[in-house]
Amino acid sequence: MHQIHDAIIHDGKLVLSDLPFADGQHVRVVVDAVPVLSASIHEVRLSLKGGVERFDDPFEPMIPLDVWEMNK
Repeated sequence: MHQIHDAIIHDGKLVLSDLPFADGQHVRVVVDAVPVLSASIHEVRLSLKGGVERFDDPFEPMIPLDVWEMNK
């Protein structure tokens, strides 16, 4: 998979160049609009204020393993 982040050039045309594929090779092209973030870092930090401040064990299961039941 190869990703390129580019912009619409003119009249809805997008030009892609220097792709790492051989001539005649079949490829799939997916075009997706990327939202433009207009918030400053200060605004983002303010929106996160009061959220989780630390993780003691971020990779531990949310539910303790001894609570799970397994039916055989």
